[in-house]
Amino acid sequence: MISNMRFGWTAICIAAGFGRASFAQWLPGYQIYSITRIGLTDAVHTGNGGLQFSSVSFFSTPAFVSGTSRRSPINSVADNGRDAWVWNGNVTTQIGLNGGSYTGAAGFQWSDVSSMNSAGQVVGHSRRITGTNTSNGQDAWVWNGTTTVQIGLTGGGYSDSSGFQFSQALLQNDAGQVAGVSNRIAGGQAYDGQDAWVWNGTTTTQIGLTGGVHTGSAGYQASYVNSQNAAGHVTGVSERVSGIDEPNGQDAWVWNGTTTTQLGLTGGVYTGSAGYQYSDANLQNAAGQVVGLSGRVSGVDQSNGSDAWVWNGTTTTQIGLTGGVYTGSAGYQSSYGILQNEAGQVVGNSVRISGVNKFNGRDAWIWNGTNTIQIGLTDGDYIGSAGYQSSEAILQNAAGQVVGGSARVSGIDKSNGYDSWIWNGATTVQVGLTGGAYTGSAGYQASEAKLQNAAGQVVGTSLRISGVDKIDGRDAWVWNGTTTARIGLTGGVYTGASGFQVSDVHLQNAAGQVAGTSIRITGVDGYTGEDTWYFDPTTNFTTAVIGSVRVTDNYALSRPTILTDGGFLLGNYLFFSGGFGLGEQRAFIYRPDLGFTDLGSLVAGGLTASGWLTLRNPLFSDALNSIVGYGMVEGQTSGQSVFVMTIPAPGSMLIVLSSLLCCSRRGRERGR
Repeated sequence: MISNMRFGWTAICIAAGFGRASFAQWLPGYQIYSITRIGLTDAVHTGNGGLQFSSVSFFSTPAFVSGTSRRSPINSVADNGRDAWVWNGNVTTQIGLNGGSYTGAAGFQWSDVSSMNSAGQVVGHSRRITGTNTSNGQDAWVWNGTTTVQIGLTGGGYSDSSGFQFSQALLQNDAGQVAGVSNRIAGGQAYDGQDAWVWNGTTTTQIGLTGGVHTGSAGYQASYVNSQNAAGHVTGVSERVSGIDEPNGQDAWVWNGTTTTQLGLTGGVYTGSAGYQYSDANLQNAAGQVVGLSGRVSGVDQSNGSDAWVWNGTTTTQIGLTGGVYTGSAGYQSSYGILQNEAGQVVGNSVRISGVNKFNGRDAWIWNGTNTIQIGLTDGDYIGSAGYQSSEAILQNAAGQVVGGSARVSGIDKSNGYDSWIWNGATTVQVGLTGGAYTGSAGYQASEAKLQNAAGQVVGTSLRISGVDKIDGRDAWVWNGTTTARIGLTGGVYTGASGFQVSDVHLQNAAGQVAGTSIRITGVDGYTGEDTWYFDPTTNFTTAVIGSVRVTDNYALSRPTILTDGGFLLGNYLFFSGGFGLGEQRAFIYRPDLGFTDLGSLVAGGLTASGWLTLRNPLFSDALNSIVGYGMVEGQTSGQSVFVMTIPAPGSMLIVLSSLLCCSRRGRERGR
């Protein structure tokens, strides 16, 4: 490990232009950062003893951050609500609806942040308050970069006699369009359903299916929103109603920016004798292709399964596996789509049926735009003596590669583990660790794929097995497109006396670098902390990322939180001063060729000079141009503050460098 002092001096020399090529440059452009505390920190947001607590919710490039800060009555540690805020790269601004019906008699108010787009527009909610802190509904709002604007449907049938109203913003795109729902109120106080709406940046427009079968005899109607794409198309469902407010199914729809169009399979086996039908639209891509399902109905409203479909902007096409083992003797079948990419490929599962409607497993499939193709592991260890088999898809990338798992079966339908696989566009390939320590004496083995990148590289874990099916920990692995390789930390402190070890994967980037954790073991399977590790596919090495170890019991703890596409890993670790004590959580940054450093050491002039005690947990970053996370400021013994580390502007670099060089020179003189 290279010391932080060496990293600091090396990077300063390079930034100043007189470093030698043999020195490694710590960060792209500069090694040092300026640090800014963001969030609300005035008296209203400061409790007894200076307690302050801010949370970060969203980050977007370039350097927009949004979150909330706790309200605390003066001279009290009591919770008095939350206020929302946004940082635009320069200042923190309180946003949300406040005052009037949003503030209680003792100052209580509560706003939260639900989303933020790349333009820094923030969407959230503010509670309506009566008395001291009694909730009286909530209103949705958007902060457009200048002001907070209330959105949603209000007044008339959306507010009761006490002022109660409830709107919820659920979706937002980069164009600033927002979709949500608002409660309908009847008779001045009774819930009467909800209406879907979209806000286009200027006005709120009701969307969804209304009237006819979608409205009860007394006006009840209920619509919901499911998805929104970059073009502002919104999908959702509207309840079908009989009588006053009796549910009679639901219909799927898409709003194209002008009109609402009903989607799904209707008529025939999809409609009951009293008009019951059920469709749902659950996926949508940028091209406006929508994936959903429609219930198959027998009699009045008895479920007889469901069929998957895709709408291409003009027509609805049924997809999924049908007929044969997928259809019961009375017509029961059940297919559903779960993944969709921008190319329009859809991935889903279809239930295998025996008899009338007996579940006999499921098969995974992909629809390529023309045909439905079964994927997954079949036959041999994956099919029971009566035809039971069960595969499911869990991940899909833009290239159409699909990752999933297939159950291992013994006898008729007894579980004997689970194997992971990838469908590469032509064939299904098993991935994961098998044989040896990963397979029990009766063939039990279990692998779980967890992450996949655009290149099709897959990472996951496989259980370690002893005896018939006794679990003895788990190991991490990566599939590089050809072979599965074990990764993570092994041997020594990571392996118990009987071979027990546990590794997990947490992060993967576009280059195939992987970060995870391995448990430190004492005795047979005793826990003595966790170490972060880093796998680099260019070297095929897994390296340990260890910041500090307690000497009394060999305990260490670190966890990864960010892995940039440039290969930098950030996370948090426990620092043990002198190797003793309970430890203090600190943030770190790491790359194998550059080593480990405490993130706080990269702050220009040092943390203390900037008013910070520690940086504890980095959460967001945009290629290291900005780093956002949690820390503690000087004087804090509890609570939480939000920091933003940014690279100083070139014009300010000479001032910072001169300061650091002077400090370094004085330090050397004192050390003589």
